[in-house]
Formats: sequence, C-alpha cells, structure tokens
Amino acid sequence: VEQMLMFSSHLQQACDWVSTCGDVPMEKARWAVGAVVSRSFSVDTGEDFVRALPPLADIFNHKPLSTATWAAAETEDFDAELQRPETAWALSQDGQRLEVRALFPAAPGEEVLISYGEETLGEILAVHGFIPRDNEADYLEMFETHEELVLAAESLSKASAPVRPIMERLEATEAAEAPLALRPGGLRASGYMLGCMEAALASAEELQNFREEWSDEVGHRILVPSANVPLQRRQELSQQAVSVISSIAQGVLRGLSSASEDQLELAKSSGDEGEPRRLAVQYRLHVKQMISDFVDQVNAKYH
Repeated sequence: VEQMLMFSSHLQQACDWVSTCGDVPMEKARWAVGAVVSRSFSVDTGEDFVRALPPLADIFNHKPLSTATWAAAETEDFDAELQRPETAWALSQDGQRLEVRALFPAAPGEEVLISYGEETLGEILAVHGFIPRDNEADYLEMFETHEELVLAAESLSKASAPVRPIMERLEATEAAEAPLALRPGGLRASGYMLGCMEAALASAEELQNFREEWSDEVGHRILVPSANVPLQRRQELSQQAVSVISSIAQGVLRGLSSASEDQLELAKSSGDEGEPRRLAVQYRLHVKQMISDFVDQVNAKYH
C-alpha cells in the first residue's frame, strides 16, 4: 500500500509539473502523464536510459514471467555467445528504430506477447491500469529490508544470535536484491524469504554452516542449512521460519478489509465511473487470497 501511495504521489507531482509548465488543465495533464507512463518503453541508449513512445509498439499485450520461468528458459536455451536479452525491445544499431522481438517461440496464429517488466499485480495495475487474469510473476513483499526481517525474527522468536553477522551473511548472498516476499506456487516458491528467515533464527555456530543452493521453484540461489547442521535442527529451523512469517502474514490479513466491506465497495462501483473502485477491490481480494493460501499451506504441512 505504501508503495502504491508513493507511486501515486510521484504521478501527481508529474501531473502538476505538466499542468504548470504546459499551461494546460489538470485533466489533460493527467491524460498525458498516464499515456507516457503506461505506453512508453525504457530504452538503453548505451549511455543512459530514456523513455520512448513509438507508434504501434504499445499494441503488444503482457505476459507475466516469473523469475523461475525466466531462469528455466535461460538454462534450456543457454548460448554463451548469444544471451537472451532482458527485454523484448531495444534500439536498433543505428539508434533510429525501436525493435520488438519475441523472446519465446510462438506457434502460427498465436499472439506474440511480451513482458512489460513489472512483476507484481499492484505494479501492473498502477502503471497500466489493468489486472491480468494470471500472474505467475506476482509476489507480496513482507519485509522491505534484511534488517526488518532479522528484527522480526528476534521479536517473534527466541532468536538470540548477534544481528550484525546475520545481516552480513544475508547481504552477501548472490540474490541479496531479491524481494523478501510471498510468491504463488507453494512454500518452495517463497524459498528465498524462508531461507533468510531460517538464517536469522539460527545460532551463530549454525549460521556458519549455511550455504547457497539453486532453487528451481524460486529461479535463483537461496540460503539453506548444510548437512553439517543436524537433520532435526534443520527441520526445526524450517518450521520456525514458516511459523514466524505465517504469524506476520495473519497480522497483515487481519488489517485488511472484511468480506462484507469488500462486497459493499463492489455494490457502490456500478458503471464506468466505478471501474477504479472495482479494480481496487479486486486487488485487495487477490492480496488476501495470496496470504490465505500461504497460511493454509503452512497449516497443512505443520499442523
């Protein structure tokens, strides 16, 4: 919610600037900013990143791609001399055209889709104004920083290891910039956050025996206790980690609107003018479902 409010604030500042500098009504300024934000492309010129608004390029629809799917495709198609580009679009060599290419094979008659780059449903809604039916790349960030995760482990458990060594270990991981988040697809899909929580709950001696291991479900390396940590203790750390995060997730769930409140909001959202309200409710329902699914998976496995 805070990220959405911050993004909304940035958009409003841009609208204010356009309205003032262009001497145009706020309604037109909002339309212009919305068009640029939702339909432009971030392009690497080789020296800097610029926004491009080329005709026709914005007709391609979005295909969400999770980190795991992307990593699997990289592995299958790996070519040391020809790496898959990060985006479907790029400037031509002469810098005069924006070229859009399919990143994955498409059968004859099949629609060519591209990934817009945004991952979460909230980002797609905020930037492009729609909610995709399926979004395998979605996630719900539970902690903004490793420090926040470590402090949560300390306050919600009996963890007593010094904070600094834990922070240094977490921030030294290969995927240190990855979101500490719940992801659809079962507990394993949230393995990066769970692995970090296990490390935060470990003793100083146990922390020395954590290693990074590739996870197909996550799409990058995650922290796991090595075989030097006794099996029973590894199982305890795993259960404690999901218990702490489940407790936090349930707290978030309790702070969201009730089902009756959502139904009331939907009842008020008739007609075209009610579309923003409907999308907001749809987004909240999606977030609640993602949290509920995680909590249910934890309960099914450990209770």
